[in-house]
Formats: sequence, structure tokens, C-alpha cells
Amino acid sequence: MNGQKASIKIGERVRTAAGSFQSGISGLAVSGVVNTQFQYINVGVNVDITPHIHPDGDVTLKIVLDVSSVVTNQPIGGINEM
Repeated sequence: MNGQKASIKIGERVRTAAGSFQSGISGLAVSGVVNTQFQYINVGVNVDITPHIHPDGDVTLKIVLDVSSVVTNQPIGGINEM
């Protein structure tokens, strides 16, 4: 279909953690606030292909290729995260 993007994802969805830490000093007490969000990313081979059909019948393809892998895991509160 002309101009319609198709995606191929070969791999897995990996949960990653992102967030922030804010230290707080209140009187004599020192405390911190941890704000962690989790998101999923596609890891492996991800291909997006968008065809364009020309009036003369020729077809050109716009291809976006992403190859990725998990390098290391980081434990956060006893859970391994990327």
C-alpha cells in the first residue's frame, strides 16, 4: 500500500527503569524521595518499511533499521533492570 508504513520487530520487549531522586532536609531529619517510572523498549532487530509507488509502476522503499541489544543489567531494589 502506497505510503503505509509496515514494521517488523524481531527480539523482545525489555522493561527499563527511569526516574529521579530528590534529597530533602527538614529540620533535623534527612530524607529522600525516589520517583521511578518503568517503560518497555523493543530490543533486537526492528525494521520499518514505507513503500512509495511511482506513476510509472516503479516502487521505492524507505527502510529504517535499528539493531540493539542489552549490554548489562542493573539491580534496583532486588529487581534486575536495564
